[in-house]
Order: sequence, then structure tokens, then C-alpha cells
Amino acid sequence: MRRSITLLMLGGLLVGVLLPGLATAQDETNAWTLYDLNMRAGPGLDYGVVAVLAPNTGLVIAAHDGALEWLLAHTTDGTQRGWVHSLYLRYQDGFSAARLPASSEVLQTAPETAPAASGPGPEEQSGSGELSGSSAEMAAFLESVPVIPAISDHARAVYQSGNHRHRFSKVGDCNTYEWSFLSPFDTGQYDLGDYGDLQPTISYYAGSFGRNSLAAHVGFNALTVIDAAWANPATCQPGEAPVWCEYRTWQPAAAIIMFGANDVYLLSPDQYEASLRQTITWTLQH
Repeated sequence: MRRSITLLMLGGLLVGVLLPGLATAQDETNAWTLYDLNMRAGPGLDYGVVAVLAPNTGLVIAAHDGALEWLLAHTTDGTQRGWVHSLYLRYQDGFSAARLPASSEVLQTAPETAPAASGPGPEEQSGSGELSGSSAEMAAFLESVPVIPAISDHARAVYQSGNHRHRFSKVGDCNTYEWSFLSPFDTGQYDLGDYGDLQPTISYYAGSFGRNSLAAHVGFNALTVIDAAWANPATCQPGEAPVWCEYRTWQPAAAIIMFGANDVYLLSPDQYEASLRQTITWTLQH
């Protein structure tokens, strides 16, 4: 009997020692803000700003919105809680938001309960639509950009070894993800004008222009597209990167790969080159 009581006391002591450690681990900082960042009441720009977080604010991530675009988090000091855009965070090594539960929680708060960051937050920035210089100067610049003059024998062999020659995949960020990028060619909302000779090409690839690619999404960069943590868990296999998941499910013979906008903020030139080369290598292997 004395031994049983002693064991119970030891067990209680161990629980008392271990539980605080577990609680601390769950509140461990796993992300930091990169800029002045708006924290919102819900997972989207339509929800009110509940706080403006200073750069390098520590966060504990608790859930994602299902698309890994928005993350539900609280500051490590426990003073603020809300949704932040996943693109504008620096993550702890080994952290994967995909392992967290999905949530659609909306905080009970009035719209715009906190003043927004001066100027639009990073997740809200957009171009003015104006180009520097005259239209003639811009046209001259675009015409001076070098292009591949001809299809090489190697490129032709890669294409001919593809799975479905009538399919291509889109791989990229929001510029590739948006419905307006090529999608009108699948919906019939276009007028070729003097370029009617391109109609056979459009007909040949029908179905690929408007497809929602698993390797194209708002916020993607050259690194995230080869990182399994950013793959859609409802469609992709465990450990499968978005670009490989797209190729496996769609089985294309060609790919349009466009990155660069988000990479300027998050990747060094060396990281960008290495990541983009990995994407190209995987594309050729497929």
C-alpha cells in the first residue's frame, strides 16, 4: 500500500513537471512578421483589421484557412489574435502550416476595429496600372526582350514524350492563377483579330487555359511551389510538392512557368535560381 501511494505521488510529480513544458511547447513562436502587417478578424481582405503588427513580431500559428493562404495566429505575448496572410511571414525551420487544422473562425469584432497600417498592408498592395514612360517606349522595350527563336530538337523530344500532348499546366503566382490569365480562351471571350491563325492552337489545348492548376496560387513563389507544405492536402499525396502534384494529376506535355513578383520580397537571387532550376528539372523529368 505504501509503495502504491509512493508511485502515485511520483506520477503526480511527473505530471506537474511535464505539463508546464507541454504548454510552453504549444505556445512556442513559429513565425515572425516581415513587415507592418494587418491582422484581420477573418481569412480575407473583406474582414476588419483587429491589429497592426510591427515587423519581427513573434506569432504562434494555430490553424489555416484550408488553402494555406491565411493563418490564424496569436502573438507570443498573448495580446493579439487574428488572421494574417501567410506570404508575409518568416517561419521557424521545419514548421509546416499544412499540419495544422483548417478553420473558418471569424472573430467577433466590429469592422476595422484597429487603424490599418499606413498605406495598404503588403497583402493589399497593387499596382496603379500606369507604366513609366510613353507607350511607344514601352513597346520598344518589350520588342527588345530576347525570345527563344526556335524549338530545339531536345525541347521537341521532351514534348513528344509527354503524357497528354493536348494539355499544358500553369505554374506560378497570382499572375498565373487569376481567371483572366488565358482563361478566356476556354470560355470563348476573345477576339483574335488579325491573329486568326492562332485558333488551331487554342482548339488544340482546349481545357487547359481555364483549368485551376494545383501549382498556381496567390502568394506562391519559386520556393513554395516545390515545398510539400504548400500542397493542397485534399488532392495531393503526403510529401508531394504542388508542382509535382499538378503534373501527376493533370499529366500535361508542356508547362507555362512564371515567377518573380513575390520572390523579390522573400528570396535571395541564389534561392530564386536554385528553386526555379528545381522546378525546371522536375518538369523535364516528368
